[in-house]
Amino acid sequence: MNLVIGTLSHLIVYNIEENKWNFLHSEEGPYFGIAEYQNKIIIGKRNGTDQINSYASFLIYNKNLNIIDEIKPKFPIRDLHGILVLNDSLWVTSTFDNIVGIYNFKTTEWKCWLPNTKKNEFKEIDELLIHQILNNNIRGDKHYNTIVYHNDCINLLAHNFGNSDIYSFKLKNLEFLKKISLGQKSHNIWYINDEVFTLSSGTGEIISSNNFHLNIGGFPRGYTKSKDRVYIGVCVYNVPAGTKPNRFKSSFLIQSFNHDFKDQKNYFFENLGDVCDIFYIDNII
Repeated sequence: MNLVIGTLSHLIVYNIEENKWNFLHSEEGPYFGIAEYQNKIIIGKRNGTDQINSYASFLIYNKNLNIIDEIKPKFPIRDLHGILVLNDSLWVTSTFDNIVGIYNFKTTEWKCWLPNTKKNEFKEIDELLIHQILNNNIRGDKHYNTIVYHNDCINLLAHNFGNSDIYSFKLKNLEFLKKISLGQKSHNIWYINDEVFTLSSGTGEIISSNNFHLNIGGFPRGYTKSKDRVYIGVCVYNVPAGTKPNRFKSSFLIQSFNHDFKDQKNYFFENLGDVCDIFYIDNII
């Protein structure tokens, strides 16, 4: 029973039963995006804090949590947040540019998607597309930070720096289906049947489309689950009012609940930086 945890500064693995953690990687974060593909763990890293000039790559770990490869995109992935593994493809949010990169594990080819509510299509990676990306110095207004698959749809969470929206597109042809508003500065999406949940980070709550609300405080970001438990990351800022926290040396909690959001347990991590993403692994070989 282990959690792989990405923060602004470090990548760590935490053994829940033994209450011990170890560093997996440092100094090339922030570490955003964790997923699994064929018994391998895929972990995104931004390779720097400059949103314009830092380009993400993706570490591949085996189940021993040893690095066995690194995927380096053929076009700039800037301000990486969420990732999704679906079939044989890795979908990644290039949040600064409001775009999604798609990598095929088998062919090792990349393509690009610029999500919108009208015509959607994949774009091939060429010099013109790269030139357009590199000449964009304006941060995207949508701030896509989570991408998930549910009911034959790709669902994108737009943080929007305020009232947040979830956009749904058909996987088959990327046709836009619907948009729902849910939360403030929200992160993460998960489903229980057709009820969608998110972390309303701006208000410190877990909320759902069926009006579920649970105040957990702090700035929640990062969700994963095991067979019996739900785990939520919560950034904690213990600084005087009006003082800007050092988010690269801040502390965080992992809050754990049963699937009815009861029987709460807290795990505290000091001075490791804001929590970005968490991922449950039952067994490390």
